[in-house]
Amino acid sequence: MPELLELRLRTGQLVTENWYDVLYYFLQKLVEGGVIDIYGYVTKDLIPNADLLLNLGIDIRKFKELHAGWGYFTYNAWIGGHQILKDGDPITVEDLGSSAIAGIRTAIDTSAEYQVKVSYLGYQCVKLAEIAGAFIPVKLGSLWSQSVSPMTDFFSPDLTALADGRVRVKMTVDDAGYAYLKHRLLGEASDIIAALNAGIGIPANCWHEWDFTIGKSDKVNLRLDRSATVTVIMYNIPNA
Repeated sequence: MPELLELRLRTGQLVTENWYDVLYYFLQKLVEGGVIDIYGYVTKDLIPNADLLLNLGIDIRKFKELHAGWGYFTYNAWIGGHQILKDGDPITVEDLGSSAIAGIRTAIDTSAEYQVKVSYLGYQCVKLAEIAGAFIPVKLGSLWSQSVSPMTDFFSPDLTALADGRVRVKMTVDDAGYAYLKHRLLGEASDIIAALNAGIGIPANCWHEWDFTIGKSDKVNLRLDRSATVTVIMYNIPNA
């Protein structure tokens, strides 16, 4: 195969037909056999001659745009001066930039926020987060193995709904009886007291759950028709 040195002419050396043949051979290789042709198109894979040795651009000589289908990085990648996290990497709020934290706070502060006076907790600020299209139930109050008297309120004062939606009652009693819910609409002066479970008695030592439509700031409470020991939890489930 001809050598490139054969194209070098010295003073007084004649240009021969053989010299032109060698020149044509190398020009043909440049046009047809190179990785990048004379028009700037890459015609073959760009493969470095050693692993992790060569750069594609440098800090002061960057490519303007890079268009690709996929990217695989053995170590790290940065965009806008920030390292990209890969799936599975741990991250905490402290790792986020100040602008990202401000954005999260804004999203939370503009979401539904309610204040409620719960008898044994005082005033609490409750932020309701949306998960998979449904809101998290928020506990309004609870009693654990508490003795109650016939037709006497379980909670003092009444519990206050945080948001429009439902109240869920989850209760078990040690003696069969009839459960009642007391409901006072916002702005009304009187209570409505009516039996849960469609007026059917509930057996002892079984969990029972009921959902009851409610408005924000409505008052609710529970009663039992007899003396018993009760365990009860009341939740507010806001509308989605």
